[in-house]
Amino acid sequence: MLKESNTFAAHVKKAQKVIADLKIAGDAMLATTKLTMSAPLPHIYEETAAGSGAAVSHQVSVGGPAFEPDTVTRLSNEASLQMENGVLVPLKRWLDVHTQLQGRMKEVEALRLEVDSRRHTVMDLSSTVDKLREKLSKANGKDGKIEAHLDETVKKLQHKEGKLSVTVQSFQETEQSLYADLCTLIRDAAWMRHYIATALKAQGNALVGAAASLGENTEPDVHLSVSNLEINGQGGTVAAPSQMLQASSPIAA
Repeated sequence: MLKESNTFAAHVKKAQKVIADLKIAGDAMLATTKLTMSAPLPHIYEETAAGSGAAVSHQVSVGGPAFEPDTVTRLSNEASLQMENGVLVPLKRWLDVHTQLQGRMKEVEALRLEVDSRRHTVMDLSSTVDKLREKLSKANGKDGKIEAHLDETVKKLQHKEGKLSVTVQSFQETEQSLYADLCTLIRDAAWMRHYIATALKAQGNALVGAAASLGENTEPDVHLSVSNLEINGQGGTVAAPSQMLQASSPIAA
């Protein structure tokens, strides 16, 4: 169970990192959207005989009058909160518990080794007691030295049996507690599907909502785009006219 949990934990760690990166990227995208859409479009100036002239176009932001910057801020805050509290915090908690159970598994293993060691000690002492009793029986119970050694060994055996009993009980209780908590952790792993879905929905809804805050029609009235723009008939090769070098030119404004 723990081995499979360790394998699953690797997936959780990877998902945790990717979701954290997604949250950062989403926050940055929404912040950049608000900043860029709130920025003013450059003016078009009309050249006059007196100089560079005055602006013909009015001050307009990139996002236009339909853009709702407060909506983008709200969507960003909601998505960030949902990603943090609804996904990243539970994932971290799961990994923290998994790490704790790994430590407790070491404790169980140590107790198991201690039980084995004490059991071997008890078996050895029991064997010694049997041998001493056999010797004492052959001596018709009249060998004081063997009898004293037997009494001492029996007392030691009883003491070690008590220690073994306590250790076995501690091992069983610790193992059972670990088993119960590990079962809970494994059952909780089924929530991973929900966490992934929550992350995708939270980020997706925020991005879709931010796009909607720009208005329904985001295409400009101008039918010319940079992709097919030709400068001086050379398909994107700029040959700067002399007026671009003049500070008074409207192009320099």
